[in-house]
Amino acid sequence: MRKLIIDKSAVKHNLSIIKDRAAGAAIFGVLTGDGGGAGIVPMAQLLRAEGIGRFAVSEVKEAEKLRQAGFVDEEILMLRSTTDREVLERLVDLNVVCTISSVDTGLALNALAENRSTVAEAHIQVDTGMGFGGFLVGEPEKILLAYRSLPNVALSGIYTQLHAAKLKDAEAQQQLEQFARVLDVIHKAGFETGLVHAAGSFALLHNDSARLDAVRAGSVLLGRCRRTKDDGLSTVGHGEAGIAEMRWLPKGHTVGAEKTAVLKAPTRVAVVPVGYQHGFGVERPRPAGLLGTLGGGNAVIAPIMLPIMASLGVTPTVVATLFKVAGEIGLILGPLTGVTLITMEVTGLSYGELMIQAAIPFAVFWLAGAWVGANRAQKRTFGKEGYALGEDVQHLDQVVITPRQKRTTVAFLISFVLLVGYGIATKQGTNYALMVMIVLAAVVAIFGGIEIDRSVDCITKGVASQANMFLIFVSIDVLLNLVTLGGGFDALSNLLGGLAGNSPTAVMLVASVVGGFGIEAAAVAEIQIITDMFGGLATQVGLPMGCFAVSILAATRLTGSAYPTTNFAGQLGTAQCSNTKEALQACWISVAFACVFVVAYSFIGPLILG
Repeated sequence: MRKLIIDKSAVKHNLSIIKDRAAGAAIFGVLTGDGGGAGIVPMAQLLRAEGIGRFAVSEVKEAEKLRQAGFVDEEILMLRSTTDREVLERLVDLNVVCTISSVDTGLALNALAENRSTVAEAHIQVDTGMGFGGFLVGEPEKILLAYRSLPNVALSGIYTQLHAAKLKDAEAQQQLEQFARVLDVIHKAGFETGLVHAAGSFALLHNDSARLDAVRAGSVLLGRCRRTKDDGLSTVGHGEAGIAEMRWLPKGHTVGAEKTAVLKAPTRVAVVPVGYQHGFGVERPRPAGLLGTLGGGNAVIAPIMLPIMASLGVTPTVVATLFKVAGEIGLILGPLTGVTLITMEVTGLSYGELMIQAAIPFAVFWLAGAWVGANRAQKRTFGKEGYALGEDVQHLDQVVITPRQKRTTVAFLISFVLLVGYGIATKQGTNYALMVMIVLAAVVAIFGGIEIDRSVDCITKGVASQANMFLIFVSIDVLLNLVTLGGGFDALSNLLGGLAGNSPTAVMLVASVVGGFGIEAAAVAEIQIITDMFGGLATQVGLPMGCFAVSILAATRLTGSAYPTTNFAGQLGTAQCSNTKEALQACWISVAFACVFVVAYSFIGPLILG
């Protein structure tokens, strides 16, 4: 037996927060998807008892259920438009407020109402970027046509749906400005817009300017919208299901559609009849991948750089320092690295904004420190350590570059620029780096005249050489997941959040310091942890996202240069360096320069970017 248990008191609690955030605006209870799975009629009854008399649905059958359940006088808004005559007839019979999203949908509704000698009520839908439907903001003449040419339609409202759902609401603000310009055109033409609404659940909680005449509360009712720290929402329900079968499975047997688990011993397994078809296991994909990691990038350049460094007399300690710092900076500046993409995702910053407001100034100070530290290390280690020079690198000044090598280099650079440009334009995730590497490898092999067997051999050896780094990163992610499940990061967030108070400067500094606690893993895991801990607090105190991005970079990137982490050890190995003490001291100098910038920026950044 399966059942969903809904805590009505929790729903009422969430509704009280909604009312407070609505600040007097009318509230539509959005009951799409059978009330979010909680049951459309029970949810509507609960909302009506709490004074909510407007509802929004997305299917005719949902409106029918409400009317049949006795919701006769309540306003029901259909959020989807249609030209289907049968559907429109049902909507008009049910006295539902329809949506007009185009000239065609408006004409279809008007024709039906005229044929019935009645007037149908409707709201205009405007598309400000969501793409799900509505008149385009660049075509106001079509919207005016709806006001002028539909005598059998009473236009009682107009709305849009904001697609921005990130900590920074600049994009949402731009959409609201576009929407406002449409409203202005309508008013100047002499028409009344009626009820104006733009805020769904996320905007209701996080964007004051989006709360216009009305708001649409859906997932927020169930505490399922994108949550932030101290939003006050409660989870309203849980599921209960009985065990359908008990069975023993042998060692090595897999469990789950995606081989979720491989049994390490004979195991007794319980089968519960709840799964994918009920919505479990369906998650929003995140950009992921290990290809944009420090270890992977430096492994690629090491075979090229080490002979050059050897010929120039640069010591392994200096190479290790440069690999660590320059490699990290490459990760925060590269347009297709995991660090860049995930930071853009959680802050809402564009690539250009991230670079100008955070990454480039942070990188300049860090590189300056690395230059000072590397020079110091070179002086202290020169003559005491070094690389063994091979015959092929003793006379670099005599190397002759062939025409084929020139063509290969040009082809590589052109391909790289095109691939990066395409990745930025199409907002590719970090997995796109795999395609980039494959394509670039093919370009080099083709233009360089490298035989297929030799190319495959090079790739195989490269992958094998980095197998240990792959295992390290995977192991770290497992550890972080266990800490998260145990509530460790939540506890730390509460502790540090209390220390930061309501000061943007303090929040930035405290968030930046978290790197000292040793959070080190793949970019997705690192940055998501910092965002979960401090993202909501940053928004609450008004910390600019450019400043928060600096905190993310400091907290997640500096750790590996502050003391011997697995990442640091990986760079020592790649550089063939055994002098941990000197390399670490050189990195400390670079970190000190970066910290000076973070402290200074915590004071001036909010003033500049705020």
